[in-house]
Parts: sequence; structure tokens; C-alpha cells
Amino acid sequence: MNLIRSINWMVTSKCNCRCKHCDIWKQRPAIEISSKAVKNVLGDPLIRESYKRYGHDFDISLGGGEPFLTKNLPEITREIEGAFPGSLKTISTNGLLQDRIINFIKLNISLNFKLNISIDGIGRAHDLIRGREGAFNKAIETIHRIKKVRPSQKIELKLTIMPQNYNQIIKVYKLADKLNCGFSFKPAENIKSYTNKISPLRFNFSKEQLCVIRNQAFFVSDEAYRKGDFKKAEFFKDIPFYLFGKNKPNLCSVLDNDVTIMPDGSCYSCLKMPSLGTLSKKRLTNIWHNRIRGMDRCHSCMLMCGVYKNYSVYNFKRKTANFETTARCNLSCSMCTQKEVRIEKKARHNRDMDAVKFKKLIDKYKDIVHVSFVGGEPFLNKHFFNMMDLLDKKSITYEITTNGTLLNEKIAERLKKFAGLKKINFSLDGPEKYHDAQRGRGVFKKCINAIKLTKDFLNLNISSVMKNDNLREIPKLSQQLIKLGIRNQKIIYGMSLDRDSRRLAKDMVPSIKIQGPVIKNPAESRDKIEALFSSLNFLEKKYNISIAFEPALMKNNLYDFLNGKMSDKKGIACNQLYNYRLDSQGRRITCEFIRDIFDVSQAHSYLQRGKFFPICRRCCKLKLKTSLNIKKCREIY
Repeated sequence: MNLIRSINWMVTSKCNCRCKHCDIWKQRPAIEISSKAVKNVLGDPLIRESYKRYGHDFDISLGGGEPFLTKNLPEITREIEGAFPGSLKTISTNGLLQDRIINFIKLNISLNFKLNISIDGIGRAHDLIRGREGAFNKAIETIHRIKKVRPSQKIELKLTIMPQNYNQIIKVYKLADKLNCGFSFKPAENIKSYTNKISPLRFNFSKEQLCVIRNQAFFVSDEAYRKGDFKKAEFFKDIPFYLFGKNKPNLCSVLDNDVTIMPDGSCYSCLKMPSLGTLSKKRLTNIWHNRIRGMDRCHSCMLMCGVYKNYSVYNFKRKTANFETTARCNLSCSMCTQKEVRIEKKARHNRDMDAVKFKKLIDKYKDIVHVSFVGGEPFLNKHFFNMMDLLDKKSITYEITTNGTLLNEKIAERLKKFAGLKKINFSLDGPEKYHDAQRGRGVFKKCINAIKLTKDFLNLNISSVMKNDNLREIPKLSQQLIKLGIRNQKIIYGMSLDRDSRRLAKDMVPSIKIQGPVIKNPAESRDKIEALFSSLNFLEKKYNISIAFEPALMKNNLYDFLNGKMSDKKGIACNQLYNYRLDSQGRRITCEFIRDIFDVSQAHSYLQRGKFFPICRRCCKLKLKTSLNIKKCREIY
């Protein structure tokens, strides 16, 4: 027998807001659930059996309308907790009825429930959507008062996304973080049986608005993952794919285990589907057991009351695959890591990866959650856009590293349709004169033009290869980027694979195949590099921008890094060994410098002793780990 795991109880249709996306406040007559109706449901054998089966996981949530307009709300909660202790999990409110909310919390100080407060934007953005002047300030004041009365009270700010507030996600997230509250967001949905009985919700996001939503969604997804909230991390990540129409969530468990009860007693397994029946005519047991099986034509949604419940709370490894979909490039940069690959005599190395091979690799490595398109120059591959389409259908995010010279208005417009495009990394190593000397005449202007074409709808990052001759040039570039409105830059240590380090690596593993740059002027002066750090720190603080370093450990361990001692320290690992690297022929290789699958027994034996190859001692992929997991390293091969 299917039992009920969750009751979503709408205790009233009364509301004191006039929301743009909801017409509950228009519905007449306003209905309020009676205490008798509550007792009847709680006394139903089905609910008793369900509570017995699910225990602490049995979930009753109260909403509306505005539930704090319900005069008998304290009585309802006493009935719930008296019958099924610990089952009241959430109450959703607009936060405007301060005194009632505060009094309720004081009277129920022992209740362990979460208060969901709707915040749909900052300041006037919220007020316009809610149809109440001062609604934002009132709700925030309510939160402050709650914190004084009961500091431990769980509060979550809930944001509903629509065209009027498409750019408010990160703003409300940061507000929630500042207030020490939880945060969630979901798109507005047209729900004819609930919030849109009178006025159907009709709106469309523009392509640009969808891109802005995508960028924000991926940001808060990463933040949730960093904090260990893996369920929200995956849910937030999937919202752009849903809104872009690229991928829909699977049938959710709501149809089997959840019931929503409206103020008039009508019951739903899902509010986007037909009513199961009304409590005034039948008992809940009869309604539930006689509900239509085969109600499996789910219209799909990304609601917290729906498909969200199917996401796992457990940790998942965000495994990245670096795809070299082509070895070709339209430039010939002095520090290029792929130059030796391109001049390889064997013609097979110059073939591009096609969409068929790409799909096979994605299907083979099922734990890939993010793809990094590296080069060569990805935009030279004629199958590139088909590859991104495939990733969209699988809800896999991706990023592109490009020199920017091929990205014109037509391509920029085309990029607006991709849901999973997390960011573009543009390569710029200094101001125009320096950059063009390294990469070719006119390259700087073309890259800047590409940045201008995409900066308003894509997350952009500027990657700069650090060498001895551009240590003073990089801060000048940073200042130019600030004027362009670019807020993210990454400084990558320019590796040089000199003859001696290659020879020593081959002494260790004779079969190893090494390819990469020999930089004539690597950055080796500690004083000059620290001066660069100081200049960039100043710019970060003054302009509130983000400048990262690769490897990140270099900044606080500069002496050991420059002297090649970091790789000998305990807790240092190669980040590449925890991810995938695939060349244009679809071969899984160790990294961009070690191009073949070498003798794993020798290599791993060496790694297990806490050492690396000489070529790895100043590698930009070195990373602090608690330990080097040799078992995971073996999985690479």
C-alpha cells in the first residue's frame, strides 16, 4: 500500500499581498480551513500508518495564501504536533504580519520547524512583485525581530524567478547569507488549480534574461556545493536546462507519496494535475487509494514541492573532463602547450574530434558533470556547437578556453541558446603591445571585441600566463579589464619543460611521452612575483574584483614553489589525476604535458612515495589535498 510521506497543507486562501504571479488574493470567497477538518485528516488511519512508517521523515508543511492570517493557526499546529510529534517541518509566509509571527514563535519556542519567507528581490524589486509598498523592509524587519526572540529559528529566503526579477538571484542569495538564513529559488509556474485560477501566468524570458539566470544559477549551485548542500547544488544547476527547454526532470515521487490539501478540502498529488477528490465528500484514505494510477503524464516542473524532493542529499564528485576537441589553432603563441602536438609528424594528431566520438566518450565516462573545452582553438572544430547541444541534453555544464579571435557577432548570438555554458576563459597576457608580441598582430583587439560582445550575458574569466617579462604588464591589463567591467581574472604560472627535467622523467619512466613549451624567460624572481601579488591584491580590494592564481598554493608557498619543493610536501596532489584529459583522438591521457598512458606500476609507485616527476615540480595543477589517493589515481588509467 502506498503511504503518504508529505502533506502540503494550504490552510487559507486569504492573502495580504497582491503578487504579480499569483491570484489567490483575487479568489472569492476567501476560505480558511477549520480545526475540525484538520482533526479529521490527522485522525485518518492512512496518516497514522504513514507516520508510523516514515517517522521523523514524515513531513507536514503549512502554506496559503498567508497562513498567519489564519486565526486558528496556533491550534492547528498544536493538533499536528500533538498527534505526530516532529512532523511540522515548514510554514511559508510573506513575513508582513510581524506581531502574529513573533507571538507564534514565542508560543511555540520548542517547535523545530523552518520558516520560509518570500523575498523576490531587493527593495523595490520585491515590492513591485508583491504589490505592497514597503513589503521588503517589513519582511527584513520581521527576520531581525525573529532572530532576537529566537536566534536558533531556521529561516529560508524563497525567491520565485520571473522576467521582473531575473537578475535578483545572487543579490537575494547574498542577503540570505548576510542574515544567516537559508536560500532557495525556483521559476514561477502556471498552476491553474492554485495560484492561477483566475489569471493564467503568461510570460517568456528573453534569451538574454535566460543567460543571466543561468549565470546566477551556476554561481549559487557552486556555493551550495561548497557548503555541503549537495541536494540544492544539483537542483539549482538543473534549473537553466529546464528554462532553456533543453532537458526536463524525470517523473518525481510526488505522484506516489505526497498530497496537497487545499483550504476547500480538495486534494492533489501534484498541483499541476487534476484533483484527486474532496474531503467534504470522501475520507482521505478513500481518496488516496482510489486515485487514478497511470497519472504519469507529468508536465514537468522545477518546484521545491515537486521534483526537488528526488534530488539526493549525498555528496557527489564533480568530475571534470578536459576535452582537446582539436589540436589546430589559428595562432602560434610563444608559450603554447600544444605546439609540439600540432607539429607531430603523424597526421592523425591533426584530426578534429567529431560529434559521434564525443558522444561515445560522454556516454563512457558517466561520472562527468563538467566539461572544459581546451585546445587548440575550440571554435575551429566544425562539430563544436553540436557537442554543446549534446551536453545541454544531458544537463552537463561546460566552459570554453579561447583566444577570442574567431568569436564574432554571429557566434556571440548563437552562444545565447546554450543552457550549460558556465563561462568562457579568454586568453590575454598583458596590454595590447605585449599581448600581440606573444600571440600575433591584432590579436588583442579581436579578443577585446569578443569580450565586449559577450560580457553582458556570459560569465567571463580572463586567463593570463605569468612569465618574467609580463610581471609588470599583468596589473596594467587588470586595470583595463576593470574599465571593461570584467571582474574575474586568473593568473597561470607559465610552465617550462626544459631538457633536463624531461630527461630525468624519462630516466624514471622510459616510455613517457612529454610535450610542452620551453619558456625562455620563466617567472623565477621571488621579489618580482611578490610585487605582482601586492599590486593585484591592491586592485582586488579597491575594485572588489576576483583575481585567482593557478596553482592557488603558489601565493602562500612561493619560495618552496619556485624552488621545486612543493611537490615533495605531504598533502600535495596533482589535480589532473582526479579528472579526465582526452585528446582530439579520444584517447585518455594523463595531462596536457604527459601525452600517453605510461607504465602505471612505475608511475604510481613513484607517486605513492610522495614525489612527482621533475617536470611537475612547478606545475600549475598542483593542489593541496589531505592525502594523495592512489586508488583514485589508478582509475585514471
